[in-house]
Amino acid sequence: MKTSNIKDFEFLNLTTSDLGFKSYGKTLEELFVNSAKALFSVICDINMVPKNKSIEFSISGNPEDLLYDWLSKLLMFSDSEEIFFSDFLVSLKRKNKEKDWKNDEFMLKARCLGDFANPAYSRTEVKAITMFNFQLKRTKYGFEAIVVVDV
Repeated sequence: MKTSNIKDFEFLNLTTSDLGFKSYGKTLEELFVNSAKALFSVICDINMVPKNKSIEFSISGNPEDLLYDWLSKLLMFSDSEEIFFSDFLVSLKRKNKEKDWKNDEFMLKARCLGDFANPAYSRTEVKAITMFNFQLKRTKYGFEAIVVVDV
């Protein structure tokens, strides 16, 4: 249950042919979940996707690289397994507890729920996550990311 007025994500108006979104989270875990929801809201109507299939995986890296890798891996699974995801469970653990969180190594464990891709709730094909304007930062409300996808 949300306790703040902060949005999960919003789509951005770009001058390119790509699509962009800004995602938010009080914690890094919430930001990663909301970024995945934004990505799959481009791909499909996530509110219609049943949670019949599950994929679990782990990856590690610094927060910015990890967010990029997380979204890229989700896109790879979606393409290779022909699955749409609608729910994401994410656990992040800091490895070294560096003073600067941006330079620390994190381990992400994820369980992603969804179902086989169905044209009835398909929207836009996303080809790749790009590095164009890609950013992850801490704000006074938590965390914020900007992601642009190639469609």
